Amino acid sequence: MRKFGRARGERFALRALYEREAPWLLGVAMRIVRERERGNLEYLITTPVGSGELMFGKILPYVLIGLIQTTIVMLIAVTVFAVPMAGSYFDLYVAALVYITASLGLGLLISTAAQTQFQAMQ
Repeated sequence: MRKFGRARGERFALRALYEREAPWLLGVAMRIVRERERGNLEYLITTPVGSGELMFGKILPYVLIGLIQTTIVMLIAVTVFAVPMAGSYFDLYVAALVYITASLGLGLLISTAAQTQFQAMQ
């Protein structure tokens, strides 16, 4: 039999994970749909840059911002709250990189399906 406190903690962790991921998804989806609505995306597509390079260029700043946020959160956790780090920082950053990239990729997927910014928010 599970304790109520543990189940509540698991729900809190899932909610915190969702609240961290939702702005990434909406941010990327909204920005790309906005560029499509304004016609800027067509200008970018006509440049001699490939589509993969274009999407990589759109995602790279968000990946870097996410890794900087991970660093700030870890520094605060270890220095201010004295949370012991049991494990490798390299493994943490690899997992954060995979998580951030997957979240941003999902945002790109939403932006390809949405035609307007309102649809991207839904």
